[in-house]
Amino acid sequence: MKTTYWEVRDPAGQPQFRVEMRRGGKSAPELVVRDPSGVSGHIIRSAGDTSPGGYALLAFDGAWVGSVVPAPGAKRGAYEFRDDRGVMAARSAGRMPDWVLRLEPAGSPLLSRLALAFTIGQLRRYR
Repeated sequence: MKTTYWEVRDPAGQPQFRVEMRRGGKSAPELVVRDPSGVSGHIIRSAGDTSPGGYALLAFDGAWVGSVVPAPGAKRGAYEFRDDRGVMAARSAGRMPDWVLRLEPAGSPLLSRLALAFTIGQLRRYR
């Protein structure tokens, strides 16, 4: 298994969160998104057969906090981020080598952070 790490900082240089990307074989990588202390965080994991091309957003205790699903009608590389109630929090789309992330005004800070981590992970995945 290959593991990559990165940290996201705000404009003042303060760490906002850390990400660990775990790649294994042909399966989609799993992202572990931790707060700056490294104590708490979330996991972005392939949803497998339950949602082809989709991902589950989980707390460390396994609680489901949302999902990442392929955008309807779009080709590969376009995703929607939804919270546990199904409310859209963000959208991302990639046309190599660039990715665009649009945060919805009603989206929570948590989903915004996970959407940013996922989008950076997609960019790093296909470098």
